[in-house]
Amino acid sequence: MGLRMAMHIRLTDTICKYKPIYVYGEVSIDDIQSNDCFDILKSTGVSLIHCDYDSMKLSSQNRKANTEELFEQEIRNIYLPIPTNIGDNHSISNQWAIYRWKEMLIWREKEPEVINTDFSSTLYFKYLVARFGKHDRFNKHNKKYPSVISGIEGKTILYIDDEYDKGWGNIMEAIFDNSKAKFICYKDFSKKYNKSQLFDKIKIFLKDNEADCYLIDLRLHEDDFSEDSDLTGHQIADFIKQSNKGNQIVVFTASNKIWNLKKQLMTIGSVGYALKESPNSNYTRDESKQLFVEFSNAIKKACNLSYLKGLCHTQKELVKIKGEVTELDNIIELLSLDGGNNNSSILKSVLLTEIVFLEHYIEDVDKLTLLKTGVKNAETVELCHNNKNISKLTGHLFVKRDEFTKGKTNIIDAFYSNQEIEAPSLWSNVSASSATLIISSLLLYYELQIKDVRQYINLKLIRNSQVAHSGDMKVGIEQKYQKEFGITLDKLVGFYYDVIVPVVKKSATSKL
Repeated sequence: MGLRMAMHIRLTDTICKYKPIYVYGEVSIDDIQSNDCFDILKSTGVSLIHCDYDSMKLSSQNRKANTEELFEQEIRNIYLPIPTNIGDNHSISNQWAIYRWKEMLIWREKEPEVINTDFSSTLYFKYLVARFGKHDRFNKHNKKYPSVISGIEGKTILYIDDEYDKGWGNIMEAIFDNSKAKFICYKDFSKKYNKSQLFDKIKIFLKDNEADCYLIDLRLHEDDFSEDSDLTGHQIADFIKQSNKGNQIVVFTASNKIWNLKKQLMTIGSVGYALKESPNSNYTRDESKQLFVEFSNAIKKACNLSYLKGLCHTQKELVKIKGEVTELDNIIELLSLDGGNNNSSILKSVLLTEIVFLEHYIEDVDKLTLLKTGVKNAETVELCHNNKNISKLTGHLFVKRDEFTKGKTNIIDAFYSNQEIEAPSLWSNVSASSATLIISSLLLYYELQIKDVRQYINLKLIRNSQVAHSGDMKVGIEQKYQKEFGITLDKLVGFYYDVIVPVVKKSATSKL
């Protein structure tokens, strides 16, 4: 107890920290060498003396008060084992990070409850601070950081971490509640489960709970710490991705082996990772804040990409009913590669893929064509399927054109009338062109609404003016149509659901 008290004095920031310390008693060095706190005697200014006045007086004359600089050097030679009531290295890292986050963040109401609230007052915590350097404190409000992640309102985050009950669960719940997001936490980490049983329990939980972002630790069972591969977290991530490859995973880990972690993330298919701060990281205030910023960005990115799970689910259904649609998998791959960054080149590639697929599907899979009959100025244009007449178009479908690119005339709008009417001003009757074929097919064969057909017209115009013929636009035209005819993720996703999906489903159910 004397050695332990000496270490407390040395590691506690008080005016006594660097004063001489004498631990006295009748024991010898050999008797206490196995004591956890023995190394404190290696520090200058700490003496073990016999319990008599003369030896104490002699030692006092030969010792000088230790200086801060000398102490910080010597403390690196001191080793203090982790107390059994605290846990292992993994637990220490988690408790350190919990303490740091709890202190760093501004909580809207009361602070979240954590276990071991006295961790910062323990001898081992003091030892960590002294051993790995003094950490900046967040003891002033203006040094703290808001516990809010913007842009995830209404999203669902599902959290799987065996350390949830140490305080992480409450911290995460507070963060996502402040961010107006829904929080789900898996909690059944009974010690009686082996790895296989734990995996099965989590799978059942995941089948009953869907999320926009899956936040998971990789080491979820005690056996994971003795194995280099096949971690429970890996198995869970694989299951999540196999259920729907559009599911978004963020790894939340105490591991600082980034070179190994990044490889694991690629294998898992994780959208990102967030590190739990550990004592030996010796982070400053700004570095700790940056960790939370990176955590927030990873969560935001996952939530922004959560729309992919809907695409993947729908695409899986389309493949079942029509094998010719596997080409559309490229859309999902491209959007996953983009990672929500709205990269112009990737969005252009998606647009081209969608346009080419739709035109190919209508002309080569469903084999729709236009047939012109009659003489000049009195032609009839008819939509045909395998040379069978479907609908007469002349006098019904009208298009509006604009000189958008040099030497080309593009359709910028269309409308269909059940009445035989004359073409309005600036509008014209259809002609037997590729664009007319697609527009008439969408309206008359696939029975889409004109608002959905206009999506094709819009993307086709973008394709002709900005993608396939980039830089060949007339002066002023680009600015005129920039807002209406710009490439956006919403347009591309909307086109998939509103145009491509109905076309494939109609084709699959048609008896023609």
